[in-house]
Amino acid sequence: MKKAEALLNYIQYSETKDLLDRLLMLQENAKFKSVVVLSELSGEGKTFVTAALALAYTERLKKRVLVVDTATPRPAGAANPGRPSPDLLNELLERSETVDVISLRAWSGLKKGGDAAEYQLKALFSQVAAQYGLVLVDTSSLARKNRNNLDPSVIARQCDAAVLVSSKIEFAVNVSLENRKRMEASGIKLIGMIYNRGGAIDAAK
Repeated sequence: MKKAEALLNYIQYSETKDLLDRLLMLQENAKFKSVVVLSELSGEGKTFVTAALALAYTERLKKRVLVVDTATPRPAGAANPGRPSPDLLNELLERSETVDVISLRAWSGLKKGGDAAEYQLKALFSQVAAQYGLVLVDTSSLARKNRNNLDPSVIARQCDAAVLVSSKIEFAVNVSLENRKRMEASGIKLIGMIYNRGGAIDAAK
């Protein structure tokens, strides 16, 4: 309950509203369906922000959202859209009737260490295009080096755009310089950033 309440409070923050306005503007001008949520380090609030954007979008547009979980390894068949499970995404979104959560591993049958070519995100996006107004993709952190993780950079390149979450003000200030260039050079379109000051995200732990 505490996490759900913190989430509802967080989507009222002006920073979240500003990012949502940008997403809606982009959708008006292009075929824009998928957004990946990234962070440099683990524990910066990436999953919480993913859930917040999903709820904010459905509240504003009254359209369904699909959240694709690529960060939490689960065996194939362990999760289906809308099915409750103990992970944070489902805990945050379990009361929403307009947001579904699916594990990419479960959907694609990926095993640990699966090859990047098998992520099949484009196929998933195509399959659900008519059902959802937006697809949000949660990832492992960019700095997390583990062969069992689905590489967030590979995932981000398959999405229409990326949002970066950071808990470090220095990184937030400089993101438009070095890090934006690095992401764009690798084919990732960074459209916004959320600086996690703590507050609502910390309260949800």
